[in-house]
Amino acid sequence: MRAAVLTGQGAPPRVAEVDAPSIGAPDEVLVRVLTSSLNRADLDVVAAARDGRPRPLGLDFAGLVVEAGSAVADLAPGDGVVGFLPPGAPDGPGAFAEYLVAPAHRLARRPVTLDFVQSGVLPLAGTAALLAVDVVVPPRRSRLVAPTRGPVLVVGGSGGVGTFAVQLANARGAAVVSTGQPQDRTLLHLLGAVEVLDYSADWPSEVRERYPEGVDGLVDLVSDADRFATLAELVRSGGRVASTRGGADVSALAERDVTAVNVVARSDRELLGRLGDCVDAGTLQPVIDRVISLSDLPSELGAAPRPHGCGKVAVTIGD
Repeated sequence: MRAAVLTGQGAPPRVAEVDAPSIGAPDEVLVRVLTSSLNRADLDVVAAARDGRPRPLGLDFAGLVVEAGSAVADLAPGDGVVGFLPPGAPDGPGAFAEYLVAPAHRLARRPVTLDFVQSGVLPLAGTAALLAVDVVVPPRRSRLVAPTRGPVLVVGGSGGVGTFAVQLANARGAAVVSTGQPQDRTLLHLLGAVEVLDYSADWPSEVRERYPEGVDGLVDLVSDADRFATLAELVRSGGRVASTRGGADVSALAERDVTAVNVVARSDRELLGRLGDCVDAGTLQPVIDRVISLSDLPSELGAAPRPHGCGKVAVTIGD
């Protein structure tokens, strides 16, 4: 089968013929991968491949079950599934491959309202966004429509995770203030942002002027610890913050009564199922910047950063 791999020794990524994987445990599932997506973690893996160790590539996937282990009772050949592989976890090829093996608990059924290209960009970015929004805008127990909540700042709202986070926070009644580029403004408003701030300008000063008492929450998808500490000062006492980059000093923020969590995406059926429910209910839709093929991956992963896009880069693997 074809797969994108790193062969170590500083070699660039390449698409190669490798052995197809097979089920090795009763709880595993063999998946024919149809689509995947690019994530920041994929670039991190490539950048770290200077120690000479070969590494598989690719995390997100959407595809079809080919075979299910004897302990898997709820998935059968032909079922459409989504999931993602934890970074660095698989010994064999990653998700940038025509086939992969994953434990059944890391898989969920593909949302019925999405095609495979849309499904393939959902898992990792979507679960990271869902976990972050769970912290900052906790779901209400009532099934009634949630009343409007206070302002929530999403930093990096036009990125792969951010486009999901803006929609999820908006669906919970938050007044979403998102950073973005001018060309992102119309789309971010359509996703639910009430305000879009030019991230290349002095937007923190704008936030201080418009919300002198502080915003209710912060979802930061891009900042390191020093930058995050500065932005967390925009949050009022009693507010809530989440970082997907490990930037939150939880103890320091607790001293001024700000709840903080460093979010780490995890691939499990419950989270993926919740995402699928949001999609099928019409409150969440993947945003795709462009679609590339498996053959395009080596140049995409090895090139200098491309001009800014909004949303995710989808990768087609199979027919």
